Amino acid sequence: MFGKEKIDYLKEYRFDLWKITLDSIEKKKKEIKNDGSDADSFKIDTRFEENVCTSIYKCEKETSYGSVKFNNNYLDVPREVMQHIILKNVNPIIKHIKDLLEKFQNITIDVLILTGGFSNCKLLIDEINKNFKNCPYKILSKPETSVMNGAVLYGIDPNKIISRKTPYTIGISSYSYHIPGTECKEKIIIGSDIFCEYFDIFKRKGDDIKNNEYIIKSYIPLYSIQNGVSFTLYYSTSDNPIYIDKENVKKIAVFDLEMKEIDRKLEERKATCKMVFSSSITVSAKNVLSGEEVKIIANYYNRND
Repeated sequence: MFGKEKIDYLKEYRFDLWKITLDSIEKKKKEIKNDGSDADSFKIDTRFEENVCTSIYKCEKETSYGSVKFNNNYLDVPREVMQHIILKNVNPIIKHIKDLLEKFQNITIDVLILTGGFSNCKLLIDEINKNFKNCPYKILSKPETSVMNGAVLYGIDPNKIISRKTPYTIGISSYSYHIPGTECKEKIIIGSDIFCEYFDIFKRKGDDIKNNEYIIKSYIPLYSIQNGVSFTLYYSTSDNPIYIDKENVKKIAVFDLEMKEIDRKLEERKATCKMVFSSSITVSAKNVLSGEEVKIIANYYNRND
């Protein structure tokens, strides 16, 4: 109706006006019902600047579900259009719950707890009642702030949270023999052997993490004269990264461990890497022979850290 260029301009230079639109949509999406007992149309407060609707962009948009009109800084959205838009968000939620109930069908589900502002959406509640009649639901007293309250409680005392899902795949770089049929950019050739820099996974995206859970892995140097090992901590948005050189792999931190015992056999010169998961990740590397240890603490929830 207005054109992408104008909306992008509002988002970047007049976010105050764009925020009014977002807040109005947030309010209206909670009012619509599934039985048609609500309004015939919903007025979305936009407060767009006067020139947002010109002769180039008509102030009316025909859709398969009705005509959306713009007048006096209001979008007049027919009920059918609002319902269609909201159901595009509700339906995947219903499907996700069904998939979970199917996956854990041997477990008795006593109650569904709805959290977040969207749990006040009457259309969502109607769909939950229709699809899960044998499974009662409960809306928290302040669903809008429940997620924030949980984050604050976890920050104050991580032990209050039994477990959580990791948002990223977490691991370190590790050189190992090249897998035939795959291509890697970062490689080392020793004699006739080709080694590639792999993403050695400690926790995969979506895995459960218990508070203070830890994982330990062992490594040996590549070269007999190698007097140190470099450990680089990475995260990835992929649930199965293979190599470090992919675009969806990002570095969190790097640290070095000395291994000066070059007179010993490679298999004897072990280094262990221990990763402890809490509100942050504590990663420590230890030289098994000397007992020397280095440690870092990284916040993997903040991509800038």
